Amino acid sequence: MHGRGGPEDQTGPPPAGTSARRTTGADVARVAGVSRATVSYVLNRAPNQSIPESTRQRVLAAAAQLRYRPSPAARVLRTGRSDVVLGLLPELPHSPVYQEALDEVGVALAEAGMLLVVHTVGPRSLPLSAVWSALTPAAVFALGEIAESDVEEMRSAGIRVAVALSGPAPGRSREGSGDRTIGQAQGDHLLALGHRDVAVAWSPEHGLRLLSDGRLAGLTGALAAAGCPAPVVAEVPGDLAGATAALADLRSTHPRVTAVAAYDDAVGAALLHAARDLGVPVPGTLSVLGAFDHPPGLLTTPALSTVRVDLATRMRGVAAALVSAVGGGPLELPRFDTSTTELLDRGSTAPPPS
Repeated sequence: MHGRGGPEDQTGPPPAGTSARRTTGADVARVAGVSRATVSYVLNRAPNQSIPESTRQRVLAAAAQLRYRPSPAARVLRTGRSDVVLGLLPELPHSPVYQEALDEVGVALAEAGMLLVVHTVGPRSLPLSAVWSALTPAAVFALGEIAESDVEEMRSAGIRVAVALSGPAPGRSREGSGDRTIGQAQGDHLLALGHRDVAVAWSPEHGLRLLSDGRLAGLTGALAAAGCPAPVVAEVPGDLAGATAALADLRSTHPRVTAVAAYDDAVGAALLHAARDLGVPVPGTLSVLGAFDHPPGLLTTPALSTVRVDLATRMRGVAAALVSAVGGGPLELPRFDTSTTELLDRGSTAPPPS
C-alpha cells in the first residue's frame, strides 16, 4: 500500500511540552489567526475558494507546528468517501509486471494525497462488495475484469469511478487495453526482420490468458497490415519439460513458423531453454521475442530480445485520470501507443532462414 490520507481532524505525536489532547482544526485556526472554515478550505484544497497565499502559508505552518494529521474516518463522515483508491488485482501466478504497475500507481496517487489499497479478486477472497463497502473508496480500478453487476452496484452506492484497465468492462474492450501496443511492437520488430509466419506463446494460466487478448489483437493487426497470416497460438507451460513438449509440438504442426512472440520474458526464457534441448538454433532457425524486460531474459544464451514497457509513464497517466475524476472531472483514461515501448535487441531475434 502507498500514499497518505486526506486532511481532517487527527493528531500526530504531540510536540514536546504539550499535552496529548487531540489536535483539532480549531487549534490550527487559533494559531494561524483564521477561521475554521479557512483551515478546512486550505487543508482540503477546496476548489472555487480564493485564499491569499500568505493566509494559506500561515495555515500550513500552523498545521505543521501542531503536528496536525488527517483523519480518514472524519473525512468519510464529512464527504461520504475516503481518500482511498481500491486497486483490484486478479488472482494470478506471480508476475512482476503487475506489482510494478501497482507500485507506480501507488506512488502517483500518494503525491496527490491518496492511498492505494490492493485487493486480490479470486474464488478464495472476500466478495468485492464486502471490500468496497468497508473501505468506501473514492475510486476503484482493476488490472483485470470488473463484472458489470459490480460496477452498477458501486455506482449506485455513490462511488465516483470504476475502471477496468484490462479485460472486458462496460465501455472498454480488451482490444483497447495497453497490452495491444506490446503485441504491435512485437509484430513490428519481427516484420522488420522479414518474418511472415509467427506464433504467440501464452501461459496456460487462465488469468494470464484473460489479460493477453489485447496483446494478440495488436500482433494480429500488425501482421494483417503487412499481408501476413494470423499468428499461431501456442500454450507454453513454465516448466522446462512442458515448454520443450510445447515447442516440439509447435514445430511439428506448424513447420513454417520462424518466430515466436512470448507473453513475457519468463515464457520467452522457457522457450530458449526448450530450443536448446531440442537442438533448434536460436536465432538461426527460430527467433524468440519476449516482453517487459525482466531478469529471466538475461539468464539465457543468447540473451532474450524483448519489448520494454514504460510502466511509470503509463500508470502515472492512469493515476492522473483517477485523481481528476475523483475531483469531479471527466474520466479520460490515457490511450497508450508504441511510444511507451522500446525494443531491446539482445540476440534472440534475426531474419528468418533463407
